[in-house]
Amino acid sequence: MSGFMLRKNKLFSQIERFTYDKRMLHKNILQWKASLEEANKALQGKKKEKSK
Repeated sequence: MSGFMLRKNKLFSQIERFTYDKRMLHKNILQWKASLEEANKALQGKKKEKSK
């Protein structure tokens, strides 16, 4: 019984860590996407200035 509970708790801690990592990764991806969009807008702005 105790061995089973120990394995179960280990599995749950791994799952928690995995979901936490996924959340952090998602957050990082959103930040990265936002900064990428800002960079694209800046580049497009520069291109428009050159074409005038």
